[in-house]
Amino acid sequence: MTKGRKPGTPKTGGRRKGSQNRITASLKAAISDFLNQNWDSISTDWQSLEPLQRLAFYERLIKYVLPPASDELSRLTTEELEALINKLKNDYKHEKKS
Repeated sequence: MTKGRKPGTPKTGGRRKGSQNRITASLKAAISDFLNQNWDSISTDWQSLEPLQRLAFYERLIKYVLPPASDELSRLTTEELEALINKLKNDYKHEKKS
């Protein structure tokens, strides 16, 4: 007896492709809150680290805060990408006038 759907049948239910996992979102928020609340002590500790240790620390934290750029853009359709480009152009024009 096999579990799951038969080969060739479409997937139904579950998260949509590209949607963020709830746990991931809450983890990112918790890390961000922690960093904001403890920034002074983190900065002090940072100064005491060797350069290689600083880089390793930074590298570990940054992946929780910033999404991979190419991964996010590859999920957009052509129409969504064009809309984003137009929005950025308009925002830039309005910002430049201010």
